[in-house]
Amino acid sequence: TSARFETRVRVRADDPLLARSARATVEGSASVAHALVARGSAEPLVLDLRQFAGRTVTLRIEAENAPGDAPLVLDAPRVELHGAR
Repeated sequence: TSARFETRVRVRADDPLLARSARATVEGSASVAHALVARGSAEPLVLDLRQFAGRTVTLRIEAENAPGDAPLVLDAPRVELHGAR
């Protein structure tokens, strides 16, 4: 059985910083995933959700160091559930 949240975080090629970071969290939980993304590239942001089976949770996706406008671009997020009932 598996359950996970997944997206890709992209940073513009013209970003003034060499890299940006983003995180995904489950509200009210210590669960967190981080992605450090170099300027002009993309990295996955994946959070394991197995421990929350059978519960409704609120996910947050945040830029960790984006003053002013957020230069991060996110692919359409997905939640994948696999396993037998």
